[in-house]
Amino acid sequence: MSLVVPTCPEWNVEKLVRHLGAHHRWVSASIEAQDPSTETLDIPEPDLVGEELLEWLIAGVEDLAGLLELVPEDRPAWSWAGDHRKGFWSRRTTVETTIHRWDVENAVGVPVPLDPALAADGVDEMATVIIPGEPYSEAPGTVLLETTDTGDAWAIKPGPETTFVSRAAPGDDSDLRVVGPADALLLGLWGRGTERLEIEESTEAGSALLAWLIT
Repeated sequence: MSLVVPTCPEWNVEKLVRHLGAHHRWVSASIEAQDPSTETLDIPEPDLVGEELLEWLIAGVEDLAGLLELVPEDRPAWSWAGDHRKGFWSRRTTVETTIHRWDVENAVGVPVPLDPALAADGVDEMATVIIPGEPYSEAPGTVLLETTDTGDAWAIKPGPETTFVSRAAPGDDSDLRVVGPADALLLGLWGRGTERLEIEESTEAGSALLAWLIT
């Protein structure tokens, strides 16, 4: 539990487990409340360690998995995004859990590649939900994200007030092109390294776009 997690600065495995267990319970509470207008209160971390802490994590996963299976996707639920339905959390918590699973695997030296379809859906979430919330005031331009294994592509045109995102075709014109397997692209966008990605800056705007896209 004391092992440092390099991809989560200042965290060890115990801290990551506490974060993820609280996240699962927070999402469950948000779904159960059926109130899209009110944010769920923070979930306190338990005074547990070792095996008891892992059992707490597993119990939260099982409870949330049951909710996600039984509750309709369109049930009202608070979220920080524009989609105030349970379906938002089905995707968000899946990506969150998958990335943190990889964080732990990477910390112990055995990272397992992510499922390509799941990773591509995570890239779509990043492109259509999360990135548009990041302000951009540098030279205008277009980012093209491409997955080499699932054949997906997204064109992103950021601006100071509005960011436009659309599906694209691989190889479309862009100022910055970021290409790789879906899992490498998802992990790179979440700050887990870009070593497996091909990054092409075709104009002067490319470097500013890259600094905005991947920090």
